[in-house]
Formats: sequence, C-alpha cells, structure tokens
Amino acid sequence: MKLVRCVLFAVTAAFLAAPAAAQAAGGQSSTPSAAPASPGNDDHGDYFGGVNVVNRVLNRGESTTFRPGWFAGASYRVTHIVSVTGEAAADYRDENGTSQHRTTFSGGVRFQSGAREAKIKPFATILLGTGLDNLGTDGATNHYPVVTPGGGVDFAFAEHLAARVRLDFPLYSTFGDVYKGARFALGLSMPVGTR
Repeated sequence: MKLVRCVLFAVTAAFLAAPAAAQAAGGQSSTPSAAPASPGNDDHGDYFGGVNVVNRVLNRGESTTFRPGWFAGASYRVTHIVSVTGEAAADYRDENGTSQHRTTFSGGVRFQSGAREAKIKPFATILLGTGLDNLGTDGATNHYPVVTPGGGVDFAFAEHLAARVRLDFPLYSTFGDVYKGARFALGLSMPVGTR
C-alpha cells in the first residue's frame, strides 16, 4: 500500500509541476488566474495501446506473476485536463500446462494536459469496470468488478505519436477477496484532432 501511495504522489507531483515548469521556461510571470488554452491547441483525444510488461497480483500473502499481456483503448477530451477514457486489457499465465487469462473492460477519467505542443505529459487515471478470468481449477469463467487507479507519462516524439509509460494498480474483487495487482506497461498514444 505504501508503494501505491508513493507512486500516486510522484505522478500527481509531476502532473502539477509541469504547467509551472512550462511557465517558468517561457519567462512569464505568475498570475492569479491563468488564461485558458486557445481553441485548437488541445488534442481532441487519443487512441492508445501497448504491452503489459508485468502484472504481479497479491492475495492473502501469495503473489502470482502474469507474463506479458496487452492493453488498448481510446479517450475523448472534455476539458483542458480531463478526458473520458475506455480500455480493454488482458494478462496471461501458464498453470500446469494450461493457459490462463485475466481480461478487463473499464472506463473512467484521465487527468492530463491536452496541450499539443507539450513533449512530456504526465497523467493520472481512475478506471472502473468488469473483469473475467479462467483461473479456477474447474475451468469456469469468473466475473467480478475491477477498480484501476494509476498514472504515467507520455513522451511525444512525433506530431501524432507518443511513447507511453504506465504503472497502475488493478483491484480485482473476486471470490470475496480483493486481489491487488501492480502492473507496468509500455505503449504508444496517437493523439487525434484538436479542440
């Protein structure tokens, strides 16, 4: 739990520091109320996807590590820093020669500057949704709610392409227990349109 708090604190601090650093670099003085971004300077949304490099899940002192999986989704910008987002993700592991999966479908909000000219854009997310897996011994499909807080950074390297580094902490409420995940992912974000 301390790790979750530390990571969320670091992501939040980086997110809040980015506008101040940009203002200082531009040599502008601080004003009580900053002017809103000009129309057409914000991304309208993005498509994103990538690889869940590792997902370690802890329950009752027992840790399970999933091998690389995937994630994919899209977002729509509502305000300069708030976007609604939807995402599907899956992680896999082998147990006694059988391939097992954990798949989630979630929606929520992402807090991130929409400024198209920014090259480094930290973000924080909170997603709510549903999960399913075949991790039981009888091969049945299990269904349960999932809450996923997390954050990361987008590094723009082309006008419509950014590398995404993300760390999130899915909470899977299965079988009366809450399985606590720690998932590290790498991917790409493709910003589209302007607002």
